[in-house]
Amino acid sequence: MTARTRTRDHLLARRFVPQGTLLNSFNIGLWACGNCNTRKSRLEDDISAITMQPNVDGIYARDDDRLRRTAERKARGSISADTGIHVAHSRPRLNVNLPFGPASANIEFTGAARIDDSRAEQLAWLQVQGIFYFQTFRRELGRGRLLQRQNFHMACIASRADWGNPRMRAFMSAATAEPQFHATLADGYFRAWLRARVDGLLAWAVEWNESYRCVGFWGDPSACQTAIAALPELEVEFVAGDTTNGLAFRIETALPDDEDDLFEPPPEMASASIPATPHWT
Repeated sequence: MTARTRTRDHLLARRFVPQGTLLNSFNIGLWACGNCNTRKSRLEDDISAITMQPNVDGIYARDDDRLRRTAERKARGSISADTGIHVAHSRPRLNVNLPFGPASANIEFTGAARIDDSRAEQLAWLQVQGIFYFQTFRRELGRGRLLQRQNFHMACIASRADWGNPRMRAFMSAATAEPQFHATLADGYFRAWLRARVDGLLAWAVEWNESYRCVGFWGDPSACQTAIAALPELEVEFVAGDTTNGLAFRIETALPDDEDDLFEPPPEMASASIPATPHWT
């Protein structure tokens, strides 16, 4: 990357969170190559739109006009990478016909717009990369450290309705490593942390628009896979058929507010002050 090919990017894009929430909020400005900047912008577009949408009952993550207005606008303008159409029309529908003797019943299921796991992992990596670079930046050297993509692994992604699933709870219980970085930006619509584990891995977690969480590990690939394998699998129940041809479901598990401490700042960071300049470059 040279002075001619680099472009300015931010850890948290202004359009990734509800309009106005980044005003006077701390952010990190970084140089990035044009290709990476474009890729991050494309990932942010529909992922931000989907994470701002209300749940299947029409309830938003927060009773906030900024969120509601931005979500409605982005739903009409952003194209879901999963469906190829606007996010507003990307809710999956499933029709199931169940025979009962000479009669049958037709049941329609409607879900929330979906985020592809691989795209979520890519965006999480780019955001965590920015955080890690900032956290390891040394002014005397004029640079920070990079996280190799092949060593970055996502262990779980969950919508708000499923933050209490067994896999996410197990990650929360194991996330007692030494804190390296903890951030709450954009009036709480973006949260993230990095923690160093005793096995040499770096655990990470990000939360998007109070609706989705991604968690995982960075480090030696085999050690990451071992850590991920130690987490419980999310089991599904088959209504018909099997894994090769069937219909299965899993009931989501909400996390009560009084048990949700994943993004509670550790005591040594709880009273840390925000830099006087709300922007770092």
